[in-house]
Amino acid sequence: MQTHFSPSPQADINQNSETVIFLLQDIQRPGIDSLIDYLLNSDYFTAPASTRYHNNFPGGLCLHSLKVMRMFSEENKLWVKYGRFKKEVIQFFFFMHSKTAPSNYSIIP
Repeated sequence: MQTHFSPSPQADINQNSETVIFLLQDIQRPGIDSLIDYLLNSDYFTAPASTRYHNNFPGGLCLHSLKVMRMFSEENKLWVKYGRFKKEVIQFFFFMHSKTAPSNYSIIP
């Protein structure tokens, strides 16, 4: 079982940020616009997910959130017997699991 994502030299920051905003706008909950504003005014879309491990490159944090959300969405389809999570719950949770990470990293030349 692979425990780390293979680092990529780059992420498509513009495409990933558009995808995240599109998915968040699909969530019908109070405060979602404020959350989107927060992410747009942070380094969420450009920060690495880690300094040493998975997705440790610019845009890695957002890419990590998208990958985890997609993997869980696929797993969620298999849980018919136990009841599935609603799509908006999955989207919200997996973008928020990394919400506190922006502004924690800096690039050292």
